[in-house]
Amino acid sequence: MPNMLATAIALLFFCLGLFTVASAEQPTTVPGDFRIELTTGSVHGFLADETNRITVDASGKVTMGAWDSPYGKLPADHLTLGPGEVGAILSALDKARFWELKDDYSDPRIAGGDGSTISAVAGGRSKSVRVENMRVRDFDAILDAVNKYLPTERWLLHRAMFDDQFQQADR
Repeated sequence: MPNMLATAIALLFFCLGLFTVASAEQPTTVPGDFRIELTTGSVHGFLADETNRITVDASGKVTMGAWDSPYGKLPADHLTLGPGEVGAILSALDKARFWELKDDYSDPRIAGGDGSTISAVAGGRSKSVRVENMRVRDFDAILDAVNKYLPTERWLLHRAMFDDQFQQADR
């Protein structure tokens, strides 16, 4: 009888182990054409030195453009992300349903201000989304996912992310 109990317990743990492995989130396969470019800055023509521009490609190469940031002038720079980190960024695009977002979000009541753009290519699809002077939570979730892998002084931010007086939208 003790042998049957031990066998039953071992079988239970084995089945739980299989369930855990089967239900674990599988890594996202990053297509070879994956590329995402994110910019934040003034809505007045996005002058090169006033624009924070970050590009991530399928290989994990991150290109950070020269930028006159709140931290001072930052030179162009590079870093490399691992496959899991690039996969996490692609997963953030999918979770936010980026491909279904509108192309443009703006509050016509505000002249000037700042904005952000995300342009992505993955699996043969391409799309750009621009947000000016408003908060779009699904869009901002993508910025947050990329910011996780950037040095603080390179974070992609826009004023509406922190000010509830701006018009808000989930998607």
